[in-house]
Amino acid sequence: MSRQIVDLDTPQPDGERGDTPRLAFTKINENFAELFLSVGSNMLINGDGRINQRVFGGGNHAASAFGYDNWFADTGGAAWAVNQSTGIITHTSGTICQVIEAPRTAFSQTLCIAVGDLSGGNLTVSVGGATGVITPGAGRRFVNIVAPTGSTTGNLLVKISATGSTYRDVSVVRGGDMPGFIPRPVGLELALSRRLFQKSYDIATPQASAVLNGCVTGVAGTANYIQGLTFPVTMRAAPAVGIYSSSGVASQMTDITGANPATGIAVQFIGQHGFLRCEGFNITVGTLYRYHYTADAGLTS
Repeated sequence: MSRQIVDLDTPQPDGERGDTPRLAFTKINENFAELFLSVGSNMLINGDGRINQRVFGGGNHAASAFGYDNWFADTGGAAWAVNQSTGIITHTSGTICQVIEAPRTAFSQTLCIAVGDLSGGNLTVSVGGATGVITPGAGRRFVNIVAPTGSTTGNLLVKISATGSTYRDVSVVRGGDMPGFIPRPVGLELALSRRLFQKSYDIATPQASAVLNGCVTGVAGTANYIQGLTFPVTMRAAPAVGIYSSSGVASQMTDITGANPATGIAVQFIGQHGFLRCEGFNITVGTLYRYHYTADAGLTS
């Protein structure tokens, strides 16, 4: 709904000016209703599925594997896809999950779990083991769930199960009956996602691709070590790091000519901000090497 302005000045046939009191307060009530449905900060990251650093193609989603950023499949897997043009989520079967990291003031409180334009069947949702059902209908559809007792350092696991349903814009907000969805700027959503997973490849480029775009470079200080790097976004915890050569080979680097690969690369001294060095074989002192990396600190519990 567009903002409705209360008219104070336009002359009316009865000689009065502006909207009648009834019409004026109707506009005010509708404006407030629109604002009320949009309050609440979404505790999910990438609730609309538009961030896809792993380049998940949709369809079958293996159990415990991450697909669209921060979303993974529950035991038994899932089948789902996000239309990146329309934002529509087609949830064919199974359960998808996301962990909300240490959500303060959420435990033992009423939370609203909402989606947009649900059709095709109910959604069964779970927050920390407490469950509810969202029924189909146009606009925002939601259910209120009281989150279990926890602590400021605990996490909340959100699960969404469906069979042949479509919906959009998933949100979990503090408070009841607040199903609005306000998308974050894409840059902010990406930064939040990179706290849990990041890579040197372009967003749409799968890992282990043979590409030069985005390659990291490091100089071999000794015959065994190549200098490390600082992550562009500080990560939630020290991540699991994967190294790939510019030709797409795992655990290898290539020198500046694209030949003479350094092999058996192992990353050392990994922290939230980066890693110190890479150790390997066939490394030439003083040579510049190039490589890609992935860093994964995703949460599954």
